[in-house]
Amino acid sequence: MMRFTIGSQGRLTFDEVVDLSLAPAVDIHLPPAILETLERQFQSFQNEKEKQPVYGIDTGYGPMVERDQKGLSDPEQVDSLLNHLGAGQGAPAPAHIVRATMFLRGYNATRGYSAINPDVLKEYFSALTEEATPIVPERGSVGASGDLIPLSYIARALRSEGQVLLRDQHVPASQVYKGYTKINNMTARDALALVNGTSFSSAYLAHAVYRATSLVDWFEKLGGWMYRLLWPRKQALSPLLHSARGHQHQKLSALNIIRFAGNLDYDEDVSRPLQEV
Repeated sequence: MMRFTIGSQGRLTFDEVVDLSLAPAVDIHLPPAILETLERQFQSFQNEKEKQPVYGIDTGYGPMVERDQKGLSDPEQVDSLLNHLGAGQGAPAPAHIVRATMFLRGYNATRGYSAINPDVLKEYFSALTEEATPIVPERGSVGASGDLIPLSYIARALRSEGQVLLRDQHVPASQVYKGYTKINNMTARDALALVNGTSFSSAYLAHAVYRATSLVDWFEKLGGWMYRLLWPRKQALSPLLHSARGHQHQKLSALNIIRFAGNLDYDEDVSRPLQEV
């Protein structure tokens, strides 16, 4: 099983997100310093919520913000939030996108700003140790005020509602997550923390950037080998030329091609017209 410690690698990279999402199972470790921050923020919120109204606990959501929810129990509030978001459409999103989404949502919550219950967050991360993946429709409220609908399908699955993908089969979520008592008993504030974010679109972005970067890398390698084989004019890769364009990564790409071309250590074919390189 792949293991990942939050905060151990500095700033999170696209490569790490992709690697984690493609692993069959991942064990996420939360260092003591992060757990202390989460507990401190959680307790601070418990104190503050008694002093003033809190969005999503004392009020409704979105256009229903004027609705008074003080009379509802935590289970009723959680059901109200998650059920009204269950309006996804389309085919299931790829499993690696869903797993990247889960990691990113949890990773963001480790900063403590959402005041999520640390036990709920630890159990949320524990879902990544399972080979099962929640079924999430690929179409929903992506990026509107957060990827509310896709994220709600994940939260509902961890509460044993809906279905999951397990060994290429769709099975009831209760077969996998029945023992997730912390999430089953989470508060409305915890539920709001798990659905209010852009983790679903960020997961797609991470994979798109990773693929694009990989393609650029291959094209640079191929370009370098073309220079080795054809001995073309070297001026096309001049650092002065690419610096003049003002695009940092264009200059970097030219330098990479030079590197793959053996630093242009050859005698160029001067019979070629300059404009043809």
